[in-house]
Amino acid sequence: MKEEHIELIRQQISQIDGLLELHDEDMKFQKWYQRTSMILEETPGAKHEEVEDFKDITYTEMRVRMVGEPRPSEEDLVAYRKGLQRARLLLEGIVDRYELFEKPKQPRKMDDETIRTKIMEAAYQQYKRGGFTDPVRIRDLSDQLGLSRVDYDRNEEYLPKKGFIKYFAGGSLVITEDGIDLMEHPHRSEQEGTFGIHLSDVHAPVSIVIGNLNSSIANMEERGISELPAILKELTQIIQSSKLGDDDKIEAIENLDTVTDQANKTKPNKNVVNAALDTIFDKAGKISGAIALLEQVGKWFKVVAIS
Repeated sequence: MKEEHIELIRQQISQIDGLLELHDEDMKFQKWYQRTSMILEETPGAKHEEVEDFKDITYTEMRVRMVGEPRPSEEDLVAYRKGLQRARLLLEGIVDRYELFEKPKQPRKMDDETIRTKIMEAAYQQYKRGGFTDPVRIRDLSDQLGLSRVDYDRNEEYLPKKGFIKYFAGGSLVITEDGIDLMEHPHRSEQEGTFGIHLSDVHAPVSIVIGNLNSSIANMEERGISELPAILKELTQIIQSSKLGDDDKIEAIENLDTVTDQANKTKPNKNVVNAALDTIFDKAGKISGAIALLEQVGKWFKVVAIS
């Protein structure tokens, strides 16, 4: 599936609320149904059974009618609304499958602190290979990291100010004793509080993912959803401040973002929520307080949070 097809499906989902007060013979509904069917048929990667399931949804009461019986009856309207809700669930399921398993991963843009960290890591490795005697060329380093000169230049003053590197005329640099100590004993700086940069808390992927999650939670609060935002914020904080590795933190927080996306939907997909909560538990379940918070999230969705 491609993003443009998924966006068309999202548009059809967004129109459902405006159809609920109509009935199956209304031209507005008929146009929506025909357009949705066409989009599904033309969406590469849409499963055949999903298309057929959509076409099999009924929007009227299935029974024998009396001659001249007026339509729609109250029962017809009930069946119509149920049909639209089934359609919503099916279409949201297609979007969820794309978001979880098929959407191309977008490269994360590095923030300045991550650039500084990568500069230190790459410079240290190059300096170490030279026996801690041969200076490192700045331009070689920026090319090696795939950084633009603008990004590199914006950050090059920070590290010498903190005393981690020292520049020489001609554009070369060496790692200072403090810089070497930071790279070889990253946790010591946290304990002693001697350095102004801690490698453990400046990785851009974690910061970016948390930023995305916080935006999703803010959107939830704007929509008037209560209780859950506070639980997710607390869970985010304990994961962020834990001793988990960055990869585990990222995966846990990305799945929290998935849970938040589901909470913002009219009909959350409980299978998606369960899968996300299972992953979070697998990555962060041993953190103090995490299990209780995950159980609260599960109760909000009325699912079992821990398998």
